[in-house]
Amino acid sequence: AWCPAPPLDFSARFSCRERRYRYFFTQPAFVPTPHNLEYPSSSTTKVKDGWLDIAAMKEAAELFEGLHDFRNFCKVDGGKQISNFERRMFFAGIEEVEDSTSGLGFLNGTDFVSPGSMEKGYPKVYTFTLHGSAFLWHQVRCMVSILFLVGQGLEKPSIVSELLDVEKNPRRPTYEMASDTPLVLWDCIFPREDDPERKDTM
Repeated sequence: AWCPAPPLDFSARFSCRERRYRYFFTQPAFVPTPHNLEYPSSSTTKVKDGWLDIAAMKEAAELFEGLHDFRNFCKVDGGKQISNFERRMFFAGIEEVEDSTSGLGFLNGTDFVSPGSMEKGYPKVYTFTLHGSAFLWHQVRCMVSILFLVGQGLEKPSIVSELLDVEKNPRRPTYEMASDTPLVLWDCIFPREDDPERKDTM
C-alpha cells in the first residue's frame, strides 16, 4: 500500500507497531506412501508419513503468544550483537485456507489417507499465522521448523515451552530452518501510540 501524505515523522520501518506473517504449507506435507508399500514398522507411529498432526501444531503454536525470549527460535547475527531477544507475539495460530483448490484428489483414497481420518478434501492448505511487535533474524522460519517437528510426531507441543525457557535451555539446539519460499509478510500495522487495540491508522 502507499500513503500520499504520511505524517512528517513517519517511518515505514520504525513506526510499524505490529507485523503479520503467514507461512503457507499443505496437508499432507508431501505425497504419502501407499499403505501396501510402507515398511511394517512405520504403521506403529502416531503420524503417517507425509501427514501432519494439525491439532498438535495448533496446540504448540498458541504457546508462542505473549512476551518471550526467542533466542532459541532465531539465527544469531554476530555482527549486530543483539542482547535483547524478547519479543511480544499478539497472535500465533494454525489456520486453514478455505479457498484453495487442487487436482490431487487421489490423496483422499483409502491407500493414502492417514489411519483413522474421516476428513476428505485433501490436499488442504494451511498457514501458520503470526502477529508480533517485532521479529528476530529468521525467527518465523525457526518457529515453523519446530512446528513441523511437532506435526510429524517427532516432538510434543511442550517443546515450544521448553525452548522458550532460556534458563533451562540457554543455547539454541541444532535444527534445520524451514524454507523461506512459503513465508509472506502479510500486513504491517501503524496504530496510534496510545491505542491498546493496535488499530491501523494509515
